[in-house]
Amino acid sequence: MELALPHVVVWTTGPGLGTDLVAALAAHPVEVSEIRGVVEAERAATSRPPLLVVLVSPLDVSGRIAAATTIFPGVPILLYTSSPTPLAAADKPAGVVFEEHSTDQPISEICWQVAELLSRTIRTSQTPERRLGPMRIELDRMGVVSGAFNLRGIWFFPGPYPRAGESLLKLLQPEDRGLFTRYLELAAEGAVSFFPVRVLDDAGASHPMHAGLRFAGAGRVDLILQPLIDCAPIVGRRRGTRDPLTGLIDRWELWRQMEQRGASAGPACVLFAKLDAFESIATTMNFQQVDEVFDRVASAITRVFPWPAQPSRLTGGAFLCLITDAAAERLRTRAQRLIQLVNRIGGEGVFNELRFGMSIGIADVTDGDHDLAVRLAETAVREAHTAGGNRVVIAGADTMVHLRVGDLQSNMDLDSWELWLQPVVRGTDGKPEFHEALARFGTAPKPKITRPDFFAAGQLAGLLERFDRMVLLRSLELLTAHSQLRLSVNVTRETFATESFPEAAIAMVRDSQVDPSRIIIEISPVCLTLPEDLVRPRLQRLEDVGIAVAIDDFGSGVCSLRHLTDFPIAMVKLDELVTSYVADDPLQRNFVRMVVNLCRARGIRTVAEWTQTIEQMQRLAEDGVDFFQGELLGMPMPPADILPPAKPPRTPPKAHA
Repeated sequence: MELALPHVVVWTTGPGLGTDLVAALAAHPVEVSEIRGVVEAERAATSRPPLLVVLVSPLDVSGRIAAATTIFPGVPILLYTSSPTPLAAADKPAGVVFEEHSTDQPISEICWQVAELLSRTIRTSQTPERRLGPMRIELDRMGVVSGAFNLRGIWFFPGPYPRAGESLLKLLQPEDRGLFTRYLELAAEGAVSFFPVRVLDDAGASHPMHAGLRFAGAGRVDLILQPLIDCAPIVGRRRGTRDPLTGLIDRWELWRQMEQRGASAGPACVLFAKLDAFESIATTMNFQQVDEVFDRVASAITRVFPWPAQPSRLTGGAFLCLITDAAAERLRTRAQRLIQLVNRIGGEGVFNELRFGMSIGIADVTDGDHDLAVRLAETAVREAHTAGGNRVVIAGADTMVHLRVGDLQSNMDLDSWELWLQPVVRGTDGKPEFHEALARFGTAPKPKITRPDFFAAGQLAGLLERFDRMVLLRSLELLTAHSQLRLSVNVTRETFATESFPEAAIAMVRDSQVDPSRIIIEISPVCLTLPEDLVRPRLQRLEDVGIAVAIDDFGSGVCSLRHLTDFPIAMVKLDELVTSYVADDPLQRNFVRMVVNLCRARGIRTVAEWTQTIEQMQRLAEDGVDFFQGELLGMPMPPADILPPAKPPRTPPKAHA
């Protein structure tokens, strides 16, 4: 049976405490779904039944309890209300674990109550989540297990476990013991704390856990301990397979299906659809109206592209659909029909124009390369939007792929390109942590080619490896001239898969005498879908010589949370599709917090790309993102415009006669 982390449903009435709780729980190892109506509740119940239902400030308390017990029979219920009067016994559900609490308490305390109730219910039931749910352990102020606790049979994985009267500290990673002791002291003073900690198994390997500490009175401290995603072999997939808002499969399930199809699964294409101007329109609607739009768009997609098509909502107003046994050009008429249906949603808007338009890009899957198809479809969407929106663009001739390949070839031959730099700044002080090196071709203010990594290897016939080598060489020249500079450099999949990588790149760094820690290699998630016996040694070799590796565009294309746990990664750069909607889309913000929480437990730093507004940056900073990159903080510019003049190399004094 497949293992999964506990699924918690939070039934809210809109923005407020409920939404804040959903965002806070996203930092915990649970799958959390926010619902606001009976239809969404029924979808959540059918996609994967929850193990706990949290009702937040319902207007009709009795009606909401009745609906919850009907839709989620036998599932424990936590009720949060602002009423000073407790429910009468007759109003409480029978035969169900039920607790009532006040809304007038900190979010951290509510999160503790959720985890504590899970520890008392699911860990005593014979379900896959029994060993994945939180467990409560009673400690004294020194971290010694209370005599009333016997952990035999419920410990997370085979190996040593603390017996009554033994200290838990000896099972922690040595570097984490001081941190754990400090949180013990804070808990004894009345604080509630949640933090990552690493626990050792009997082989000495460390496993990230999610820990919580709270004072329990009489010199005792309660510990909530729960595995994070990479506590293999116990933990399976992190999420369910359905978006509770639309009922569509979620992005992880879609990418998993893409990975499983392979190259011999027959013809297929990818459709990328995005609501035009959704960001500005969404600011005029409340959350319930936005949710209704998502639901109606999802219904239109499934109506036009029924099974076996597999649509998924990526983020905000963006949808991705895998369509098998079909070619892109044959779908143009149906895609135009989808646009017509979307146009009817919401009627007329500002200045009597259509309230919602949609841009659609479609790309064929060639040789099983789904990631390439997603990138081409996304490029086609951008071109459709630039052309005015409300139209369909088929990747291929319409996206000028062949012309762009020719442009790349001629610009490389003529050496008519420059290396521009874009700052990646710290969230703490707004100062650059490093700069990303980006190629700019030609002299136009907006060159045609800025990144060629969405081309197939066959189209470029070795050009990408040459291109990457040229970019790295110029980057090393800049690093040599500016001793305080640190750069990230993109490496394409073609280069990553060559036999000469990474030794050729390491040799270039060594010959330049640049400190390897000043170089960050950025790779796309598709590099990690190559055979593991090819990927792991390359990444390990880079780490061994001190060159950090970052996953670029995480959340776009084919990517997996497994990539964060299976490989030595130093940094994750969250894609525009992930970061653009955190201010308007609670589910998207939950996703960000989940990724950031996992990265923190693994010691991985996070970067929010495409940061465009102060509000967006503040939300991402609150969720724990370390660094920021985007229009708000600085556009790509020539090095001469942002770096101080390079100091000429010192020449040794001439010898005197």
